[in-house]
Amino acid sequence: MKRRIVLIISVLVVLSLLVTGIMTVTVANRQYREESKVYLSDLAELLAQEYRENSPDPAAFAANSARALNKVQRISIIARDGTVLGDSVSVGEFDDHSERPEIVEAFRSGSGQDIRYSETVGKQLMYVAKRLDENTVLRVSLALENDRDYITGIIFVCALTALACVALAVIFASRMTDRALRPLDRIQRDMNQIASGDYQEIAEQSSYREFAPLLADMRDVSRRLRSYIESIEEQSRKMSSILVNMHEGLLLLDEQGTVLLSNPAANRIMTLPPDIDGRKIYPYLRRDGLTEQIQKTLGEDASSIFDVPIGSDYYRFYTNPVKSAAAAPAGGMIVIITNITKQKKVDQMRVDFVANVSHELKTPLTTIKGYAEMLGMGYAEDDEQRAKCYDAILRETDRLIHLTNDLLRLSELDEAGEAPEQTPERISLPQMAGEICEELAPLAQKKNVSLAWRGEGEIIAPRGRVFEMLYNLVDNAVNYNRDGGRVTVLIDTDTESATIRVEDTGIGIPKEECDRVFERFYRVDKSRSRKSGGTGLGLSIVRHIVMELGGEIELQSELDRGTVVTVKLKAAAPRA
Repeated sequence: MKRRIVLIISVLVVLSLLVTGIMTVTVANRQYREESKVYLSDLAELLAQEYRENSPDPAAFAANSARALNKVQRISIIARDGTVLGDSVSVGEFDDHSERPEIVEAFRSGSGQDIRYSETVGKQLMYVAKRLDENTVLRVSLALENDRDYITGIIFVCALTALACVALAVIFASRMTDRALRPLDRIQRDMNQIASGDYQEIAEQSSYREFAPLLADMRDVSRRLRSYIESIEEQSRKMSSILVNMHEGLLLLDEQGTVLLSNPAANRIMTLPPDIDGRKIYPYLRRDGLTEQIQKTLGEDASSIFDVPIGSDYYRFYTNPVKSAAAAPAGGMIVIITNITKQKKVDQMRVDFVANVSHELKTPLTTIKGYAEMLGMGYAEDDEQRAKCYDAILRETDRLIHLTNDLLRLSELDEAGEAPEQTPERISLPQMAGEICEELAPLAQKKNVSLAWRGEGEIIAPRGRVFEMLYNLVDNAVNYNRDGGRVTVLIDTDTESATIRVEDTGIGIPKEECDRVFERFYRVDKSRSRKSGGTGLGLSIVRHIVMELGGEIELQSELDRGTVVTVKLKAAAPRA
């Protein structure tokens, strides 16, 4: 742009100087000729006056006058008939001069002039003629070579001036252009910096008022562009953060199955390479049905949901076509992948739970129905048999009530419900262990099991929750003990936690079963559990309570040697 401006200014300067030079030469030439005409007229008048006064010989007068006036090219004295009476150039035969324009005009009006090429002297001459008398004219002439030299000098001076002016114009234009374009160059650099991510305010000012609106507009555009780019980058950072931190996998495919976008979760779930973007997805679909489902979504413009097992987990794929317009074919698809392993397990637990509940309800109800039918049909003939039926019905009814209560309790724990009376309070664990052992003493005595407790420790927790937890543990230890067995509650406290250990010398649990005893309705010895009135929900309730209290529970057991259940809870601060 700078070169173009300098070139234009230089051309304008040259054209201006050329026009000025032509006008100068034209005016100078006209002025020179006018001055020459006046000079010749005055000279001719003086010579004519001298000739009239002295009446000399024409030839001698012309020659002598020409020698005295070396500037004059030629002096002639010409008769009316065109005869040259005297001439300063040569003597001899001359052409008839009667038709010469200046001669004709001089005889007519007393004075005449003309400019033409002279064959006699071989030059361009200016002629001025003065009438001497009725029959004679004096003519002087001046070569216009001097005119050409004068004009040449003017042209030379104009050329030198033009060169100097062009040089100055180029320098001036270059500097002025630099000064004028400096704000634009700065703006260009700032815009390039903005494009490269270096956002700076355009603060460039110009001394040219014409540039002020442009600079203001450019600053406004720069601010808008910077704001727009920052907004896009912020959205990109947010989107990147969302994609990176999503637990769900996300894939965006085009209509050819090329991956346009993927997040780390999708790459991890489907074992895709980190640089999968830009590649076809099909070679990496190693699970049956995935390729068909994706092609179906792209081909039929239809959403689909399907589950796929990957390793030990289950994943649900949501595929949905992406359209640029409502009636347009799918231009690609989006795939969302969620881990449903926990949901699958919950569903299976729900199925198992329903089956277990049905089974647990069916057994006592069948027993109750059987004994009721015996009574109704009169099969119990004596009081002893009827009493036996009544006892069985009562026992199974109690078992149903116990089962129902445990189910309701589990439901409360699942919903994290907490009764008003279960507000946290300071609890003496030895005191509570003593209360529980006293309450279970009749059952222990019946089963010939001894109860003991020892240790010190306090916690702050809902009393009802802790009592229920410890009661279930001691009750389990009594029910699954042997004749002459022993149950001991040990309490130990340090600065951080209170440890409750419930030890028994009962039947024990096989090692492979230890991890499952906290499952709902799980019982190692189902027949013994039914005889003891157990529902298989006690330890499940205990685990719920311990988790709710933020504690830990651990079970260690050895078959035919006994079981130890250890619960750790946060200890209460020492009393002041």
